[in-house]
Amino acid sequence: MTLTDLSPVLADINRSYKRPALVAGVTDRRRLWAVGATGVRRLGDPTPVTTSDPFHIGSVAKGMTANVISLLVERGLLAWTTTAGEILPGASAMHPQMRGATVASLVSHRSGLAGYSASAADWEPFAGWSGTPFERRERFAAYVLASAPAVRPGEGLYSNAAYTVLAAMAERVADRPWEDLLRSTVLAPLGMDSAGFGWPVHAMPEAPIGHLETGDGFEVAEDELTTPPNPLLAPAGDMYLTVTDLATFARADLNSLAGERTPVGSVPAIYHGIGHPPPVEEESSIAGSAGTFYALQVLRPARQQAIVLMTNAGDGGALMHGPVLQALTEHLTRLSRN
Repeated sequence: MTLTDLSPVLADINRSYKRPALVAGVTDRRRLWAVGATGVRRLGDPTPVTTSDPFHIGSVAKGMTANVISLLVERGLLAWTTTAGEILPGASAMHPQMRGATVASLVSHRSGLAGYSASAADWEPFAGWSGTPFERRERFAAYVLASAPAVRPGEGLYSNAAYTVLAAMAERVADRPWEDLLRSTVLAPLGMDSAGFGWPVHAMPEAPIGHLETGDGFEVAEDELTTPPNPLLAPAGDMYLTVTDLATFARADLNSLAGERTPVGSVPAIYHGIGHPPPVEEESSIAGSAGTFYALQVLRPARQQAIVLMTNAGDGGALMHGPVLQALTEHLTRLSRN
């Protein structure tokens, strides 16, 4: 069946918002039915962006890590009540309150762990660490779990570090690196072949590069060319993939919410595990940005629809989740009436 081309409407939308590039995909529970791209891979270079280009997805990767954890719970290797102290080595050196951090509290950002933003400065102290990604994540988990909680456990505090700890726990019980776990449990079953780790342009020089938002526009983030993947941040938000592959992941989540068995972890099980009812009628979303790209996944179960939006620029004003998403939604509504 022919795909609806969203490129013209994205170009029209982007005349107002002026992102270097903008890509989008729309899927129902069965197939991707609309996709498009507008703009350029890099400001100052006329090479147009395409729907086959990879974009950094930031914290949207957390949804994939949560799916891996859900599968490990399903297989009995973890439970939502499993604690860091039960799985990771050196429990006696952990802060007493952090020793009891559960899988559920880590997934839901209620463990008390400090945030550790996606800013390079927050991860600079660990840049010189050697060893395999597995070893470095376990060392990082020991480091952060030895500290007193940043907030009282049970209170909400968004934490990238929590997802690194989750990855270390998953690696321990599965005896496999998190990257391999992600590939075997999520990426390969869904055919998400474009996914990789780090900045797209570091792996593929011809890929889109990120842009920093400035007072009067955007500037190219040149350091992405020489910045390697960060295995500590990867489970929380250092991944890239194409808009079509992100739509594939969104479709799996949409089907899971509808009660269908999918190749990846159960979304309702994740919500049950962390003590929240899954979204059934309302819209739910997850967004991600490390400052130079922005990705958004929106699930609309009542409409049996998911929308993904990506741009190679920071979005401090959250325009993507506001007027850009709204303009695209209005276009899709008009399409459905015709």
